[in-house]
Amino acid sequence: RLRAWRFARDAAPRSGRVEVLCETDRLGTADYNLALASRRCEATVALLTRAGVKPSRITARPLGAAADAPRGVALIAFRRARLTLRP
Repeated sequence: RLRAWRFARDAAPRSGRVEVLCETDRLGTADYNLALASRRCEATVALLTRAGVKPSRITARPLGAAADAPRGVALIAFRRARLTLRP
């Protein structure tokens, strides 16, 4: 959360669009992971909005389980929201 907040505070309010891609580890079903990624996207968009980024500049996409996440292993590294600033 702290990195997303700093990103929003320092870079995003000035220019461009913000792309948010949210992933999970591979524990649970595909439907569960997609729903979890959706909630992660909603939380990230809310944080960016509170930090001053206009919602019209944010594109969020839940991806579900990360392609590089091993099956059946709970690793926090794969529970992520990736933020990219686009022109």
